[in-house]
Amino acid sequence: MKLAQRSFAPAPVRIKVVGVGGGGCNALNRMVRAGIQNAEFIAVNTDAQALMQSEAPTRLQIGEKESNGLGVGGDPVRGRLCAEESVHMLRDAIGTAEIVFIAAGMGGGTGTGAAPIIARLAKESGALTIAIVTKPFSFEMARRQQIAERGIEELTEEADTMIVIPNDHLLDASGGDVSVDNAFKTADDILLLGVRAISEVITVPGLINLDFNDVKAIMAESGPCWLSTGYGSGKGRVVEAARSAISSRLIEVPIEGATGVVYVVSGNHDLTLSEVAEAARVIESAVDKEALVIFGVTFDPSLGNDVRITLLATGFRSYKEIAAARMAEEFHEVIRGLDADEERLEAPAFQRRPIAVRRFNTGKREPRQESGAVPMSERAQDPGTGLYEAAARRIDHEIRQVAAGNQPLPSRTIRTTLDAQPIEVVLADSNDTVAYFNKETSEKSLLGAVVGKTLQECCPRDSVAAVNGILADLKSGRRDSADLRLQIDGSLIEIKFYALHDAAGRYLGCIEVSQQVGQAPGGGAGRTVSARASTLIRSA
Repeated sequence: MKLAQRSFAPAPVRIKVVGVGGGGCNALNRMVRAGIQNAEFIAVNTDAQALMQSEAPTRLQIGEKESNGLGVGGDPVRGRLCAEESVHMLRDAIGTAEIVFIAAGMGGGTGTGAAPIIARLAKESGALTIAIVTKPFSFEMARRQQIAERGIEELTEEADTMIVIPNDHLLDASGGDVSVDNAFKTADDILLLGVRAISEVITVPGLINLDFNDVKAIMAESGPCWLSTGYGSGKGRVVEAARSAISSRLIEVPIEGATGVVYVVSGNHDLTLSEVAEAARVIESAVDKEALVIFGVTFDPSLGNDVRITLLATGFRSYKEIAAARMAEEFHEVIRGLDADEERLEAPAFQRRPIAVRRFNTGKREPRQESGAVPMSERAQDPGTGLYEAAARRIDHEIRQVAAGNQPLPSRTIRTTLDAQPIEVVLADSNDTVAYFNKETSEKSLLGAVVGKTLQECCPRDSVAAVNGILADLKSGRRDSADLRLQIDGSLIEIKFYALHDAAGRYLGCIEVSQQVGQAPGGGAGRTVSARASTLIRSA
């Protein structure tokens, strides 16, 4: 009997790496020099001269009509227009790729504006889309940082998973004593090793290979991602490599809580399965107990007797949730610093005398209260009100915990207050000077624009008298809390003030929590960033 011949050679997984803008193309050059196999490199830029310096085999100049090959001057809107102008060329370049890596620096024009378009095209083609981006240094101008934050939000919506490397972490990891080139090389190495690890473990025969669909199941639609590499040598080399991989100081998200993990152990041919098992124990102890964990093993003779572990982890909270948790920690530190003698800080007045939380559901107007009170219009209950009131109550509770000298403010608890709720928190001292402002994701340059100003400076001129009346009442003890409603640029902003006093009754300052609750009659279109935050920034 003659059997039909059949090839059992697996079809190679098509991997493409796209560098977008100046930063992305620079990262791509390092990968091309490294000689990574089984991946196609594509450089995308609006600057024709910069594109000529690219070492990628495929170079695409986008937006020729929009930019004339001269770049977009740091404008992400123009960067997006350039990508949209060249959408057919970009779609053809992505083709039938099964994995698309997108590398870009956030904060500029081309990378920030074009990367989300490319990610969308890649996902539409059915590819697993992984974005790896850097954030500007904290000492860079506020506008660049704001552009970066918006770009990350847009790219998060389009890519399957996002790896964000803050440039500040490059300084932290190197101790600050490193050349500019070597600092960015560290970030580029993250991309290089991630691409190499995934491509090799899927396409190169090894001791244990991964199925592409398994990798895709963990990384598709997964949001923030951890990507790191650890090395180990000598006795206990695998444990050393695993511990190094889970301790990366470059990635923005913490590995704790990951619910999906892919890791690749690379070494020479004396690597044993027992060593792989040791690595598994270290990694699994650091992530969620119910995490789905898959791994592969590849051989790399260039490592000699050393071992390398490349780790990807997903299933984290969103970047907005992570920012909220970070803000909570800073919020705690500010409260602790209000009084040098923390033991003397007792429960705020509004906790010593419980207050009722208003529910705005009558449709009537509230009568004027005692001296200094500010009238506030009642309104029909809107969907955001319940969340806002819950936020205010939770903050009350957390302040009470700190004031009572209990355990430090738990970020997990206050996170339930802040994530997914469009509120702002301002903390002012006894002189009405802003000591803390949480908007936007704790950007230092933005904080610097508000911190140090007075509350009166951070509100519209026609509301200064009302704010002064509230502050006078809080300082005198006539009221423990107060409400204020402002109309700013067509938006309705609801603000709650809470007084802070020490054990001796001294006024320490106040906490202001605000939220955009609706659109005033005849107002402009709704905003994604609260008008209150815009006012604070503009007034500064």
